[in-house]
Amino acid sequence: MSKVQLRMLSLVLSVMLLTGCAENPKEEAVVSKNDGSFDIGIVQSATEPTNDINTATVPSEDSTINEAEPPKELFQYHSQFMSSDNTVEFTIDLNADISDLPMPVVEVAPHQITTEDAKRVAEVLFGDAVFYEAEPLGMEIFSKSEIQAKINRLLSYQGALGHYDSAVLDSARKMFIEEYTMRMETAPEENPHQLCPWEYRKPSYYYWTTEELASMDTSQDNDELQVRTNVNGIPYLLTISTRDRSDYKINNIHVVIDDGPSPLSADWYIFQSQLCQTSEPNEEAMGAVSQQTLEMLQRMQLGDWTISECYVEVANHNDVPEYMIVLNAVPQYEGVAAVRRPQITGLTSKETYASNYYLTNAQFKFNATGTLLSMEMISPIDLISVINENVQTLGFDELMNRAENHLTLSDYHAYDRLQFITLGDEDYFCFVNITDADYGLTRVKVPNTDESYYYVPAIFFYGNVQYQGKETGAVYDVDIEEEVRRPILVLNAIDGSIINTTNG
Repeated sequence: MSKVQLRMLSLVLSVMLLTGCAENPKEEAVVSKNDGSFDIGIVQSATEPTNDINTATVPSEDSTINEAEPPKELFQYHSQFMSSDNTVEFTIDLNADISDLPMPVVEVAPHQITTEDAKRVAEVLFGDAVFYEAEPLGMEIFSKSEIQAKINRLLSYQGALGHYDSAVLDSARKMFIEEYTMRMETAPEENPHQLCPWEYRKPSYYYWTTEELASMDTSQDNDELQVRTNVNGIPYLLTISTRDRSDYKINNIHVVIDDGPSPLSADWYIFQSQLCQTSEPNEEAMGAVSQQTLEMLQRMQLGDWTISECYVEVANHNDVPEYMIVLNAVPQYEGVAAVRRPQITGLTSKETYASNYYLTNAQFKFNATGTLLSMEMISPIDLISVINENVQTLGFDELMNRAENHLTLSDYHAYDRLQFITLGDEDYFCFVNITDADYGLTRVKVPNTDESYYYVPAIFFYGNVQYQGKETGAVYDVDIEEEVRRPILVLNAIDGSIINTTNG
């Protein structure tokens, strides 16, 4: 098992550069995907066993390589330059460990999650637990013992819930207990839930009555399966969604701790407090959970995965730290992992190279002792073929030249994610600082089809962006989300073209 690297990710901007906006550029900002170079390139094999990174790198000071870790080189590059319209100052200051592996090109297709897959995933996660089909929201039927457990849980919990003050919580708790005490009078003694038939429904089935459904047109909806189970007193809801239509495709799995209605989502806070108020997980605990996760992914039979990140997330609830081990997994092919990138927004873009299938990713959260807190798997895929085990890629010196060219031909509007420029009356100057890079596989659309995709080698550039008012000197940091690394520029390493990461 590969040793999982503990790291917290920096706060960066999600921006994808498109075509250049400078006046009268002398060169094209994007290598055209229609000139045939990429189609030719993916079948040309490298003449050397590894990618040529010598021209832009120096050996790492740490020459000891863990045999379980992919080989890497220390990639160093430093440059400062202006955009051609003088609205952006770029600073590249890279000292990044870059993978030194033969890079493959593979073709993949969406994996449509069958009911057999859904049942297998449930059994992998929860063993021989009993699985029940979820009842429509707001129409759940609980036994007397289940209602009593809900009431006891609320009565025993005296802490705060999120941002709600004690008066609001006490009022909501009182109303809930009164309602469920009344329901206790007519609740059945025996278990009222129906065993899961492992059949897909339309999502409306889980939210509306039979009479309401009769008047609805659900023919264009996704298919969905909602399953409930209880393991060692912890209630879980598993939701599988699937869609295989010409407009877009969906295959998602979500698992959360859920016991039906509770006031102000109290159950979520209560179970998290019970499970996560532990000592901080050490490296041994994280390694055990990583191994557990890899074994689960293998048994699910939904693709070849590897752990890309493992770190400890800390919530502070009622002034008590709550520790969660978070693991992200990505596809891997020929021993090379895909690089995690921001999820695409929307699946209905008409752009030629837009995707109609969300990017493939899986995330697991456990407590310090390996109890599952949540899980999601987005867009599992099947390998169609390995097109090239070791494709010829551009050298890193050429990739950096391409990167600087693309950046030079952009202007400050390309980075205006928060629309600072349109909020004030003054003009702005932009600073883009590229501080990190990664090299691995990423997904692109196969031309002229919505049924398959390529994973190709690509270089990712990360950094931060600032805007400064030219008149006031006011500085704005363009920070979107904490602990999420987002690319400023992504280049196809085969032909140097920009890879669109926004799907639009």
